[in-house]
Amino acid sequence: MYPAREEHGRWRAVWYEDGERQQCEAASEEKLAPRLEKITERLQAGAPDMKRPGADLIAYYLDPDRLPLEHSAYVEHLVPPR
Repeated sequence: MYPAREEHGRWRAVWYEDGERQQCEAASEEKLAPRLEKITERLQAGAPDMKRPGADLIAYYLDPDRLPLEHSAYVEHLVPPR
């Protein structure tokens, strides 16, 4: 975390995620801290997909080609047990 360079400047934080430099800034240290808590939680959980838009995640889980058909919960509800 870097303090503001000027009196009314912005506080910055810089980190690397998935090999790319990321940056976040806020008007004060107090406003930057909650943002960094969320980022720290995501990085500790190893959950890079938390950055993806919700529509992308929903599309991924609804994709019929994601799992083999015989393991699909949808198919298990359609086919009665023998």
